[in-house]
Amino acid sequence: MHYMYKQKLLLFLFIAIALFTSLLEMGCANIGMPTGGPRDSTAPILVKADPENEATNYTDKKLVLNFDEYVELKDQQTNIIVSPLQTVNPIITSKLKTVTIRFKDSLQPNTTYSINFGKAIVDVNEGNPAEGYVYTFSTGPEIDTISLSGIVKLAGTGEIDSTLQVYLYQNPTDSSVKTKRPKYISRVDGQGNFKFQNLPKGIFKIYALKDGDGGKTYNSLAETFAFLPGDKEFILPYDEEELILNAYEEEPRTPPPAGGSAGKNDKLRYTSTSVTETLDIQKTFDFTFTNALRTLPPGAIVVGDSSGRSLGNVTEELDSLRKTVKLRYPWRQDRIYSVILNKGAIVDTFDNTIFKSDTLRFKTKAAYDYGRILIRFKNLDSSRTAVLQLVNTSSEITNYTITGTEWRNTMFLPGEYRLRVFYDDNKNGILDPGNFKNKKQPEIAIPIPQKLGVRADWDNELDIIL
Repeated sequence: MHYMYKQKLLLFLFIAIALFTSLLEMGCANIGMPTGGPRDSTAPILVKADPENEATNYTDKKLVLNFDEYVELKDQQTNIIVSPLQTVNPIITSKLKTVTIRFKDSLQPNTTYSINFGKAIVDVNEGNPAEGYVYTFSTGPEIDTISLSGIVKLAGTGEIDSTLQVYLYQNPTDSSVKTKRPKYISRVDGQGNFKFQNLPKGIFKIYALKDGDGGKTYNSLAETFAFLPGDKEFILPYDEEELILNAYEEEPRTPPPAGGSAGKNDKLRYTSTSVTETLDIQKTFDFTFTNALRTLPPGAIVVGDSSGRSLGNVTEELDSLRKTVKLRYPWRQDRIYSVILNKGAIVDTFDNTIFKSDTLRFKTKAAYDYGRILIRFKNLDSSRTAVLQLVNTSSEITNYTITGTEWRNTMFLPGEYRLRVFYDDNKNGILDPGNFKNKKQPEIAIPIPQKLGVRADWDNELDIIL
């Protein structure tokens, strides 16, 4: 009896210890700061609008939008588009869960107004945008419902530029895009698409523009711009083929000279093509001077062979800024050349010169430094002059005229290249931009999806279907 009592007591103690340990572990597991819960990933939701969306006969200048959480406005100028375009932008503010719009311009009678907020309305905590929210009302008895859509591509590359905007002019003149702000504006998305909504019936013209100065007019030939063939008008509703705008820059943007001028410092300073690397025999050997050159007389720069013997048939090209000299010569493979800058012969606009002759030596590439290319084309329009463009990783473009269904090159620098093809209808060997004054559309490049990887001393082949 005493033995059984001891066994029960031990069993009771064992159970009590186990239960206490379990409770202690549960208590320890709950010690610490509570978690914040799952991240809020939902966008703000509109719960009330005053007046209601698509209200008619509304002439007050104040609109109020109420959301289900605290909101704020981000990048209004980038995101918010008010149509028709206002002379003075509305004042749009946020407070707590409310967004308020106050128009400063007079509201036109019988007009549908829309406010596309883009990604401007975000929640305060996580910045989730109420993306693409559009609020619409009309000062007349009905809402205009006509829509218009299309696509914008860069003519020179076939790529998309989502910073472009599309301008729509009602009852336009030939000079509207140069002298007036558009009545309606739409954005270009990441796929190049644009869409106008809530448009009225009428006569319109359409353009795409990267507005460099914020004036919303085409006033610089360096601005990226597009217009329909013939700058034609069209009537809404428009139910013909899809609108396609091919954007171009009629004149290239001219960046400011790097580094500016050095001024008077007695010694003429320059940089040159690297002499530590072998020179591609298809390229020039270049000198770039800090200041513009005043004089570059014959014999100022002498090109010689490995023994220093002067070579004839060398041409010197001085760029328009008079800062870069390009030496062109039929370089031979795997050879050593010397270049001498004679003292005192070259003078810049500050009268700086070279006090002693400088000699540079460089070597040219050998045949095994180049790759061999064979590209086969399918669906090439043989009735037109086709040009192949190869673009390296530094965005340098090389053009080659295609005369058949196959193109070969036995001396191509190794690397990875993007490819494009365009039809050179005026046979000048370059991809021509458009000309709005002459109503001339740009030549259009066709981007090739495949990339070309070129290995040295290797046969590199590619099939292209256009």
